[in-house]
Amino acid sequence: MLADLDMFDPTDPGTGAKATLSTGETIDIAPRIESGHPIAHRPDPPDGALGIVIAPRIPKVMRDELDAHGWSWIDRRGHIKVRHGSILIDADIPPLPKVPNGLQPADPFAGRAALTVALLALETHPDPLGGIRATARAIGTAPTTASTAIKRLIEAGLLGRDHRAVVPDLFWALTDHWHLPAIGLATTPDVPVEGVVLVGSHAAAALHAPAVTTENHPLELLAADDATARRILRRCGSAPIADAVAYLSIAPTPLSAAPTDRHVRGIPLAAPIVIALGLATDSARGAEIVRNWDWPGRVW
Repeated sequence: MLADLDMFDPTDPGTGAKATLSTGETIDIAPRIESGHPIAHRPDPPDGALGIVIAPRIPKVMRDELDAHGWSWIDRRGHIKVRHGSILIDADIPPLPKVPNGLQPADPFAGRAALTVALLALETHPDPLGGIRATARAIGTAPTTASTAIKRLIEAGLLGRDHRAVVPDLFWALTDHWHLPAIGLATTPDVPVEGVVLVGSHAAAALHAPAVTTENHPLELLAADDATARRILRRCGSAPIADAVAYLSIAPTPLSAAPTDRHVRGIPLAAPIVIALGLATDSARGAEIVRNWDWPGRVW
Protein backbone atom coordinates (compact mmCIF):
# COMPACT_ATOMS: atom_id res chain seq x y z
CA MET A 1 0.00 0.00 0.00
CA LEU A 2 2.84 2.38 0.83
CA ALA A 3 4.82 3.60 -2.14
CA ASP A 4 6.89 6.36 -0.64
CA LEU A 5 7.68 7.93 2.72
CA ASP A 6 9.48 11.22 3.17
CA MET A 7 10.94 11.57 6.63
CA PHE A 8 10.98 14.75 8.67
CA ASP A 9 12.69 16.45 11.55
CA PRO A 10 10.07 16.40 14.33
CA THR A 11 11.78 19.27 16.14
CA ASP A 12 10.83 21.63 13.30
CA PRO A 13 7.12 22.56 13.61
CA GLY A 14 7.07 23.64 9.98
CA THR A 15 7.80 20.19 8.61
CA GLY A 16 5.91 16.94 8.44
CA ALA A 17 5.94 13.53 6.82
CA LYS A 18 4.21 12.76 3.56
CA ALA A 19 3.14 9.24 2.68
CA THR A 20 2.22 8.56 -0.96
CA LEU A 21 -0.06 5.57 -1.44
CA SER A 22 -0.24 3.30 -4.47
CA THR A 23 -3.52 5.01 -5.35
CA GLY A 24 -1.64 8.28 -5.77
CA GLU A 25 -3.22 9.76 -2.66
CA THR A 26 -0.88 11.72 -0.42
CA ILE A 27 -1.47 12.21 3.29
CA ASP A 28 0.25 14.63 5.63
CA ILE A 29 1.39 13.37 9.00
CA ALA A 30 1.78 16.14 11.55
CA PRO A 31 3.36 14.80 14.74
CA ARG A 32 2.41 16.14 18.10
CA ILE A 33 5.19 15.66 20.59
CA GLU A 34 3.98 15.22 24.14
CA SER A 35 6.13 14.83 27.23
CA GLY A 36 3.50 14.86 29.93
CA HIS A 37 2.69 11.15 29.95
CA PRO A 38 5.02 8.16 30.30
CA ILE A 39 4.54 5.64 27.51
CA ALA A 40 2.81 3.00 29.60
CA HIS A 41 0.30 5.43 31.09
CA ARG A 42 -0.45 7.54 28.03
CA PRO A 43 -4.20 8.03 27.46
CA ASP A 44 -5.65 6.74 24.19
CA PRO A 45 -5.61 9.32 21.38
CA PRO A 46 -8.96 11.03 20.70
CA ASP A 47 -11.29 9.25 18.27
CA GLY A 48 -10.26 9.89 14.68
CA ALA A 49 -7.00 11.56 15.68
CA LEU A 50 -3.58 10.36 14.62
CA GLY A 51 -1.48 10.25 17.77
CA ILE A 52 2.27 9.77 17.35
CA VAL A 53 4.75 9.19 20.16
CA ILE A 54 8.34 10.16 19.32
CA ALA A 55 11.05 8.98 21.70
CA PRO A 56 14.82 8.41 21.67
CA ARG A 57 14.19 4.72 22.32
CA ILE A 58 11.02 2.63 22.54
CA PRO A 59 11.61 -0.95 23.78
CA LYS A 60 9.59 -3.73 22.18
CA VAL A 61 7.26 -4.18 25.12
CA MET A 62 6.43 -0.46 24.99
CA ARG A 63 5.87 -0.69 21.23
CA ASP A 64 3.33 -3.44 21.88
CA GLU A 65 1.66 -1.27 24.52
CA LEU A 66 1.37 1.67 22.14
CA ASP A 67 0.02 -0.57 19.37
CA ALA A 68 -2.63 -1.93 21.73
CA HIS A 69 -3.82 1.57 22.63
CA GLY A 70 -3.96 2.99 19.13
CA TRP A 71 -0.81 5.08 19.17
CA SER A 72 1.55 5.41 16.25
CA TRP A 73 5.20 5.81 17.16
CA ILE A 74 8.67 6.71 15.99
CA ASP A 75 11.73 5.26 17.67
CA ARG A 76 14.45 7.78 16.86
CA ARG A 77 16.99 4.95 16.64
CA GLY A 78 15.41 3.93 13.34
CA HIS A 79 11.83 2.63 13.15
CA ILE A 80 8.41 4.11 12.42
CA LYS A 81 4.96 2.61 12.80
CA VAL A 82 1.95 4.64 11.77
CA ARG A 83 -1.54 3.17 11.67
CA HIS A 84 -4.50 5.38 10.71
CA GLY A 85 -7.64 4.00 9.13
CA SER A 86 -6.59 1.81 6.21
CA ILE A 87 -3.07 3.24 6.19
CA LEU A 88 -0.21 1.27 7.72
CA ILE A 89 3.44 2.32 7.72
CA ASP A 90 5.76 -0.12 9.49
CA ALA A 91 9.35 0.30 8.38
CA ASP A 92 12.95 0.73 9.39
CA ILE A 93 14.23 4.24 8.72
CA PRO A 94 17.58 5.98 9.08
CA PRO A 95 18.14 7.12 12.66
CA LEU A 96 16.67 10.57 13.13
CA PRO A 97 19.19 13.39 13.52
CA LYS A 98 19.95 14.84 16.89
CA VAL A 99 17.70 17.63 18.04
CA PRO A 100 19.26 20.94 16.92
CA ASN A 101 19.99 24.01 19.01
CA GLY A 102 21.26 22.04 21.99
CA LEU A 103 17.81 20.61 22.77
CA GLN A 104 18.86 16.96 22.53
CA PRO A 105 18.13 15.41 25.92
CA ALA A 106 21.08 13.81 27.67
CA ASP A 107 21.19 10.02 27.78
CA PRO A 108 19.46 9.24 31.10
CA PHE A 109 21.57 6.10 31.53
CA ALA A 110 24.98 7.57 30.80
CA GLY A 111 27.39 6.40 33.49
CA ARG A 112 27.25 3.77 36.22
CA ALA A 113 25.64 6.15 38.70
CA ALA A 114 22.63 6.56 36.42
CA LEU A 115 22.19 2.78 36.14
CA THR A 116 22.46 2.50 39.92
CA VAL A 117 19.90 5.25 40.56
CA ALA A 118 17.50 3.61 38.09
CA LEU A 119 17.89 0.20 39.73
CA LEU A 120 17.48 1.69 43.21
CA ALA A 121 14.31 3.48 42.10
CA LEU A 122 12.88 0.19 40.81
CA GLU A 123 13.80 -1.66 43.99
CA THR A 124 12.29 1.14 46.11
CA HIS A 125 9.02 1.28 44.13
CA PRO A 126 6.22 1.98 45.01
CA ASP A 127 7.98 4.30 47.44
CA PRO A 128 10.05 7.16 46.00
CA LEU A 129 13.77 7.52 46.32
CA GLY A 130 14.98 9.37 49.37
CA GLY A 131 16.46 12.84 49.14
CA ILE A 132 19.51 13.61 47.02
CA ARG A 133 21.99 13.08 49.87
CA ALA A 134 20.29 9.88 51.03
CA THR A 135 20.31 8.53 47.49
CA ALA A 136 23.97 9.47 47.06
CA ARG A 137 24.87 7.61 50.26
CA ALA A 138 22.86 4.57 49.17
CA ILE A 139 24.70 4.28 45.85
CA GLY A 140 28.10 5.45 47.12
CA THR A 141 28.53 8.56 45.01
CA ALA A 142 28.66 12.33 45.38
CA PRO A 143 25.37 14.25 45.82
CA THR A 144 26.01 16.20 42.61
CA THR A 145 26.37 12.94 40.65
CA ALA A 146 23.19 11.52 42.14
CA SER A 147 21.37 14.79 41.46
CA THR A 148 22.40 14.78 37.79
CA ALA A 149 21.29 11.16 37.34
CA ILE A 150 17.91 11.85 38.95
CA LYS A 151 17.39 14.99 36.87
CA ARG A 152 18.04 13.16 33.61
CA LEU A 153 15.67 10.33 34.51
CA ILE A 154 12.97 12.87 35.33
CA GLU A 155 13.53 14.69 32.03
CA ALA A 156 13.22 11.37 30.20
CA GLY A 157 9.87 10.68 31.87
CA LEU A 158 11.23 7.61 33.64
CA LEU A 159 11.19 9.08 37.14
CA GLY A 160 8.43 11.23 38.57
CA ARG A 161 9.14 14.61 40.05
CA ASP A 162 8.50 12.97 43.41
CA HIS A 163 11.47 10.69 42.58
CA ARG A 164 9.18 7.67 42.19
CA ALA A 165 9.95 5.15 39.41
CA VAL A 166 7.59 5.29 36.44
CA VAL A 167 6.80 1.63 35.84
CA PRO A 168 7.02 -0.35 33.71
CA ASP A 169 8.69 2.32 31.53
CA LEU A 170 11.84 2.60 33.63
CA PHE A 171 12.32 -1.17 33.79
CA TRP A 172 12.07 -1.73 30.04
CA ALA A 173 14.16 1.33 29.20
CA LEU A 174 16.86 0.05 31.55
CA THR A 175 16.98 -3.30 29.74
CA ASP A 176 18.41 -1.51 26.69
CA HIS A 177 21.46 -0.62 28.81
CA TRP A 178 21.72 -3.82 30.87
CA HIS A 179 24.65 -5.50 29.16
CA LEU A 180 25.94 -8.81 30.56
CA PRO A 181 28.76 -10.13 28.35
CA ALA A 182 29.82 -13.47 29.82
CA ILE A 183 32.90 -15.66 29.98
CA GLY A 184 32.86 -19.39 30.56
CA LEU A 185 34.02 -21.09 33.76
CA ALA A 186 35.53 -24.57 33.93
CA THR A 187 34.07 -25.27 37.39
CA THR A 188 31.68 -23.60 39.79
CA PRO A 189 32.77 -22.06 43.11
CA ASP A 190 32.93 -24.75 45.81
CA VAL A 191 32.14 -22.22 48.54
CA PRO A 192 30.12 -18.98 48.44
CA VAL A 193 32.14 -15.98 47.27
CA GLU A 194 31.36 -12.54 48.61
CA GLY A 195 30.15 -10.27 45.83
CA VAL A 196 28.82 -13.08 43.61
CA VAL A 197 25.12 -13.79 43.08
CA LEU A 198 23.10 -16.09 40.85
CA VAL A 199 20.99 -14.77 37.97
CA GLY A 200 19.59 -16.36 34.81
CA SER A 201 17.19 -19.24 34.33
CA HIS A 202 18.16 -21.23 37.46
CA ALA A 203 17.57 -18.17 39.64
CA ALA A 204 14.32 -17.32 37.86
CA ALA A 205 12.98 -20.87 38.19
CA ALA A 206 13.79 -20.83 41.92
CA LEU A 207 11.53 -17.78 42.21
CA HIS A 208 8.75 -19.51 40.28
CA ALA A 209 9.17 -17.57 37.05
CA PRO A 210 7.90 -19.47 33.98
CA ALA A 211 11.47 -20.33 32.99
CA VAL A 212 12.33 -23.82 31.79
CA THR A 213 15.79 -25.06 32.69
CA THR A 214 17.63 -28.32 33.29
CA GLU A 215 20.03 -29.45 35.97
CA ASN A 216 22.87 -29.42 33.44
CA HIS A 217 22.24 -25.89 32.19
CA PRO A 218 25.20 -23.67 33.19
CA LEU A 219 24.78 -21.46 36.21
CA GLU A 220 24.85 -17.74 35.46
CA LEU A 221 26.90 -15.78 37.97
CA LEU A 222 27.11 -12.04 38.47
CA ALA A 223 30.23 -10.54 40.06
CA ALA A 224 30.05 -7.17 41.80
CA ASP A 225 33.22 -5.82 40.16
CA ASP A 226 36.37 -6.64 38.20
CA ALA A 227 38.33 -7.71 41.29
CA THR A 228 35.65 -10.21 42.30
CA ALA A 229 35.49 -11.59 38.77
CA ARG A 230 39.27 -12.12 38.77
CA ARG A 231 39.06 -14.05 42.06
CA ILE A 232 36.41 -16.33 40.56
CA LEU A 233 38.48 -16.90 37.44
CA ARG A 234 41.55 -17.85 39.48
CA ARG A 235 39.48 -20.27 41.54
CA CYS A 236 37.37 -21.84 38.79
CA GLY A 237 39.42 -21.43 35.62
CA SER A 238 38.10 -20.31 32.25
CA ALA A 239 36.50 -22.43 29.55
CA PRO A 240 34.99 -21.88 26.09
CA ILE A 241 31.36 -20.85 26.34
CA ALA A 242 30.26 -24.06 24.60
CA ASP A 243 32.03 -26.20 27.24
CA ALA A 244 31.44 -24.03 30.30
CA VAL A 245 29.65 -25.31 33.41
CA ALA A 246 28.93 -21.74 34.45
CA TYR A 247 28.90 -18.26 32.95
CA LEU A 248 30.36 -15.23 34.68
CA SER A 249 29.40 -11.60 34.02
CA ILE A 250 30.40 -8.38 35.73
CA ALA A 251 27.49 -6.46 37.21
CA PRO A 252 26.50 -3.27 35.36
CA THR A 253 26.38 -1.70 38.82
CA PRO A 254 27.58 -3.17 42.15
CA LEU A 255 24.07 -2.75 43.60
CA SER A 256 22.86 -5.49 41.25
CA ALA A 257 25.19 -7.99 42.95
CA ALA A 258 23.62 -7.50 46.38
CA PRO A 259 22.67 -10.97 47.71
CA THR A 260 19.27 -12.07 48.96
CA ASP A 261 18.59 -14.76 51.55
CA ARG A 262 17.57 -17.34 48.91
CA HIS A 263 20.17 -19.78 47.58
CA VAL A 264 20.60 -22.28 44.76
CA ARG A 265 23.50 -24.73 45.16
CA GLY A 266 24.84 -22.56 47.94
CA ILE A 267 24.96 -19.39 45.84
CA PRO A 268 22.77 -16.46 46.91
CA LEU A 269 20.21 -15.24 44.42
CA ALA A 270 20.24 -11.68 43.13
CA ALA A 271 17.18 -9.51 43.71
CA PRO A 272 14.18 -10.49 41.56
CA ILE A 273 14.39 -7.19 39.64
CA VAL A 274 18.02 -7.92 38.73
CA ILE A 275 17.12 -11.43 37.59
CA ALA A 276 14.25 -10.05 35.52
CA LEU A 277 16.49 -7.40 33.92
CA GLY A 278 18.95 -10.05 32.82
CA LEU A 279 16.23 -12.21 31.31
CA ALA A 280 14.57 -9.27 29.56
CA THR A 281 17.71 -8.45 27.59
CA ASP A 282 16.74 -11.46 25.47
CA SER A 283 14.04 -9.72 23.42
CA ALA A 284 12.53 -13.05 22.38
CA ARG A 285 12.07 -15.80 24.97
CA GLY A 286 13.53 -13.95 27.97
CA ALA A 287 11.27 -10.92 27.62
CA GLU A 288 8.27 -13.24 27.29
CA ILE A 289 9.23 -15.01 30.53
CA VAL A 290 9.45 -11.69 32.34
CA ARG A 291 6.11 -10.44 31.01
CA ASN A 292 4.46 -13.65 32.27
CA TRP A 293 6.25 -13.65 35.63
CA ASP A 294 3.70 -12.63 38.23
CA TRP A 295 6.12 -11.67 40.97
CA PRO A 296 4.62 -9.69 43.91
CA GLY A 297 5.47 -6.02 43.51
CA ARG A 298 6.58 -6.52 39.90
CA VAL A 299 7.74 -3.39 38.12
CA TRP A 300 7.62 -4.84 34.60
